[in-house]
Amino acid sequence: MDDVTTAVLPQSDWTRTLLTPLRAPAWRAYLYFLLISILAVAGVAFTFAAGLASGLLMVTLAGIPLLALAVMSGRAWNRLYRSLARLVSVTLDARRHSSDPPAGCRHLRPRW
Repeated sequence: MDDVTTAVLPQSDWTRTLLTPLRAPAWRAYLYFLLISILAVAGVAFTFAAGLASGLLMVTLAGIPLLALAVMSGRAWNRLYRSLARLVSVTLDARRHSSDPPAGCRHLRPRW
């Protein structure tokens, strides 16, 4: 029999990427993504239920404070998401101030 030589094909970028194990920060980011995905479903259900209840109770004037509580609960949801990010050590990108335009868009700043 003849000797058969095989050529070693270089791995493509996709193969190398898929075979590279994830490091700890990537796993933490993935865990954060899974947890906030579950919380997003709960948040949508809460928003719908609170909005519906306050809308139905608006006639009795009990819906007005309930609507205010539903709006103010946004702060609690934000606190929950940020504490979850701290728990899994994921950094969230946040600008210094919400009225600041993104970098490179200084022409969008209001001139007051």
